[in-house]
Amino acid sequence: MAVLKRRYVIISIIAILVIAIVLSSFAYLNVQKSNSGTIANLSLGGLPYEYQTLVDVAQNQHYFAENNINLTMSSYPSGPAAMTALSSNAVDVCVAADYAFVEGVIQKQNITVIASVDQGEFVSLLIRNDSGIKSPSDLAGHRVGLTLGTIEEFYLDQYLELQGLNLSNVTVVNVSNAQDAVAAITNGTVDALVTTQLIAAQVQSQMGNNVFAWNVQGNQLSIMLLICRSQWVVQNNDIVVRFLKALSKAENYVINNPSSAHAIVNSQLNTTISQTEWSNNRFSLQLGQSLILTLDYQGQFLISNNLTKATTVPNFTNYIYTQGLESVDPDYVNIIG
Repeated sequence: MAVLKRRYVIISIIAILVIAIVLSSFAYLNVQKSNSGTIANLSLGGLPYEYQTLVDVAQNQHYFAENNINLTMSSYPSGPAAMTALSSNAVDVCVAADYAFVEGVIQKQNITVIASVDQGEFVSLLIRNDSGIKSPSDLAGHRVGLTLGTIEEFYLDQYLELQGLNLSNVTVVNVSNAQDAVAAITNGTVDALVTTQLIAAQVQSQMGNNVFAWNVQGNQLSIMLLICRSQWVVQNNDIVVRFLKALSKAENYVINNPSSAHAIVNSQLNTTISQTEWSNNRFSLQLGQSLILTLDYQGQFLISNNLTKATTVPNFTNYIYTQGLESVDPDYVNIIG
């Protein structure tokens, strides 16, 4: 009887081990299946700036291919232009700043953020030396170039407000792309220009001591976002996860190989980003509470300045998809509902 009991115990242990191995193998195969299933075509509307470094590095290092994603990228001159492409189904994902996303949500666009990929001080106020502008208060009555509907307009308004001015005190000249922005200030069409650091570097290389720069952002950081159509996210959550896995690997690459990542982006943009410009960026994959606070503040700005017909700030947590990033790494997400 004792021998039979021992045999029964041994058989039971073996059976448990076999079941555990089978279940482990099943789980492993499911994980592999998510990465080795049908290749997904994914289109991204990007910007000609370093904001999408994680995307560029992931593409260069074949991390998308490793996750069975065939990524195609198109470049747009601004975040709102990329979001227009998104809303017209020209792309599946776009890169845009927090302010462009806020405008989209308030305009009732059916959009969702799946991650932020960069934060930093990207915007400068360039002043022509011959403009007569010597102090911020001197901006009144002068022509200031910027791309309307972008974060540039928001930062200029905030900057003027600190000087006791507002947008009505200056003549805003809309410049729709980098080429027009550079031309506007170099040929004197505008006295000042609110623009990104890459364009600012181009202007300063051409004008030298004939132009100087002021920090227009203050202590506010721009947050660059990955935005999708809400219904697309619901229908393609597995692709979203694989896409974010590739970006997570790219983030580790940037952390461990900053010089190489810098070179990859220089090559992708066909330009040279200075070390100073590069260091102004915080390339990281996350969804943090600071994003919600920023979106709320910008939403209130649009309402308070009558830039929208909306009268209440939306609940932006309803427009953020956290499950994708949480499945990659829960530590990436820190949003309180």
